[in-house]
Amino acid sequence: MLRENAYAAFKESLFAEQLHPGQFLSIQELCDGLNVSISPLRDALRQLESEGLVELLPKKGVRIAKVDRDFITNAFQVRRFLEVQACYELKDNGWPELQEIRNWTKSVAVRAETNIDEILLQDAYKADWAFHDGLIAAIGNDLLTQIHGRNSDKVRMVRLNRRFIASRVLPAMQEHLKILDALIVDDRAAAAAALNEHLCISEARALGKEPGLA
Repeated sequence: MLRENAYAAFKESLFAEQLHPGQFLSIQELCDGLNVSISPLRDALRQLESEGLVELLPKKGVRIAKVDRDFITNAFQVRRFLEVQACYELKDNGWPELQEIRNWTKSVAVRAETNIDEILLQDAYKADWAFHDGLIAAIGNDLLTQIHGRNSDKVRMVRLNRRFIASRVLPAMQEHLKILDALIVDDRAAAAAALNEHLCISEARALGKEPGLA
């Protein structure tokens, strides 16, 4: 339980931007910052290292993974393998939440046509993850869901410095709608192609080829 608490505290601090990609800290500094003891933290860090989020430096401390070109391309390669193939792997009854997520995405897109504020940006971010996480969950394969979850942490690290911006919300939601509409009519090939295009655009932005969100 203590290890799980330390693990959760690290991720919470990382995604709240209290910790930063590439940052080096001593074990004691990390203990103090997370308010956890050394033993469970060390156990948590070993798990985090196996997931590629940190590097343990013997007798020195810990370095949070640096979000460089290799980090980004590797994360998006895994993302494409999982998510594009997921379009073909949906069960015969499809995705029960599909229409709900489609309606949510459409609502965000409509609002983005007139006014974009911080509340809308947060709703867009949530709708984005509801789509990507929901697609994998709909396959019903616990192992794939676990792999996707670990890789999603890396994508979230990529996104720390590249948030939704006003000019990107509407195009991103429109890309999602294209995928969702293809899934609704069970055109899995069209959905897979549209999703691959969406992820390629996202990767390009993450690599600095376009401004906006990864």
